[in-house]
Amino acid sequence: DEAPEWQKQSAYAGVRLIVGEFRKGRCVTAEELHEEWMKYKLAEGWKYGDKKDAALKLHNCLRPYSELSPKERLKDKLFLGIVSAFLQ
Repeated sequence: DEAPEWQKQSAYAGVRLIVGEFRKGRCVTAEELHEEWMKYKLAEGWKYGDKKDAALKLHNCLRPYSELSPKERLKDKLFLGIVSAFLQ
C-alpha cells in the first residue's frame, strides 16, 4: 500500500504476465519476466541510468538480464516464485 502508484502498476503488469502465461499452460522464466518488465518501463518513458531516479524516470536495471547483478536476478526469481506459488 505504501509503494508509489507507478511501482504498483509495474508489479501488476508482472503478475498479469505470469498468470496469463500460466493459463496458457506455460511457465515464464525470470529472464522473460525481466525482458517484459523492460518493455513495460521503456513504453512508460523510462531510460537507463546509473541510479534509479523515479522523478527522472531513470532505472539502473534497464539492461539485459545477463548483465544484472546476482542480487537483481534473484529479485526477479523471487517475484516469479511468489506469484507462481499462488497459482499451484
